Amino acid sequence: MDSGTTAAQQPNDPIVDQSSRSRNSSDQFDRDLNVRWLAAVLSLTTGAVHFGYAPHHLSEDWAHGWFFLLIAAYQCAFAVLIVARPRRWVWASAIIVNVGIIATWVVSRTVGLPFGPQA
Repeated sequence: MDSGTTAAQQPNDPIVDQSSRSRNSSDQFDRDLNVRWLAAVLSLTTGAVHFGYAPHHLSEDWAHGWFFLLIAAYQCAFAVLIVARPRRWVWASAIIVNVGIIATWVVSRTVGLPFGPQA
């Protein structure tokens, strides 16, 4: 080590590298946790909306009502799972289910569903 160089300035110093890795790891963990909590809150919100509209849809058609109940239950379960046990399959299922929900909504508003009271 040069006499004018401190330990903190050494690029291969294991203490500096470990500290830097730890900070980056901590930042990544915080970001992941924030994303998971945001997804959970949004999913709980949409679940609450679906639970709220389920009685109205049940009074019109049992299939629509049960669809709303099942989707609401899934969205609430996702919120719990993504915070408690974040796994890749949980994210994948959320993407698949929510894309399906959005597609169903678009179809219901454009060409209509092929079943139910308006079919």
